[in-house]
Amino acid sequence: MFNLKRISSLCIAILVTAGCATTIPDPNQPLNKFTAIGRAALKAPENSGQASFNWEQKTPDELKLIVQGPLGSGRIDLSVAPNESTLKTDEKTYTGQSPDELFTEITGFDWPISGMQNWLVGMPNDNAKNIERDDKNRIIAFKEDGWNIQYKKWMNYKKRDIPQSIELTRGDVRLRLLVEHWLY
Repeated sequence: MFNLKRISSLCIAILVTAGCATTIPDPNQPLNKFTAIGRAALKAPENSGQASFNWEQKTPDELKLIVQGPLGSGRIDLSVAPNESTLKTDEKTYTGQSPDELFTEITGFDWPISGMQNWLVGMPNDNAKNIERDDKNRIIAFKEDGWNIQYKKWMNYKKRDIPQSIELTRGDVRLRLLVEHWLY
């Protein structure tokens, strides 16, 4: 009737699968560890370009950003830790304290790395102003550190509303981000 080997194998497979299952982060808690993969377009008076990006937020204070394409004229790897940022290009490695200043100095593009650690997941930092919300209570716009942040499109991933399209502007600089894949 019942094949004991087959039942045992099935039970082991179920236990292994259950042990490998990932937990879904509480959608009511801040998202401190995630990966966002997408495309970026930057328009500025003297620099414009497009690129793909892979943003891996390892902890609230540590991240790794990979930018590839014409925007970075190749590949740029930026690692941010609490006391130091490291930016690697195809030719050289640079270090500095501020990831924003380091990125701008080496690439010539204004990319607000520090603010985006929260902005990317739809949350302003403590000094945000003029916060606007939609009918689902999602943030659709705010101002912070001289930047105007607008969430153009949201998606639902693992029971959480998460930004899919974001536009950041400051003066005549515009950075548009389209997140194609979220992992957390």
